[in-house]
Amino acid sequence: MTSSSIAADQAARLLSSFSSFLTVAVHSLLFHRALYPARSFLTTRAYNLPVHQSRHPGVCAWVADAVAAIAAQIRSGAARAVVLAVHAPQSMTVLERWVLQRQ
Repeated sequence: MTSSSIAADQAARLLSSFSSFLTVAVHSLLFHRALYPARSFLTTRAYNLPVHQSRHPGVCAWVADAVAAIAAQIRSGAARAVVLAVHAPQSMTVLERWVLQRQ
């Protein structure tokens, strides 16, 4: 283990926490940018704050699968950043880009 590495159990806990955060962030982005109807979300709590989570099983599965894929890339050392992008419906122009970098 080098001076900049961390123990495997600590790395697993950090990745689990980051995955939970990312799940909340994606659901929040979907809600606040009105990418799905507001009525399809429920209000719950995370990090002692009210947050929105989709109730649609397909959306929840998509978010869970995406976060799991990102976690696998981080675990393998292949991911240097996570980018959440919101595109315009017709042109696919990027309207917003959220970048979480690993340093």
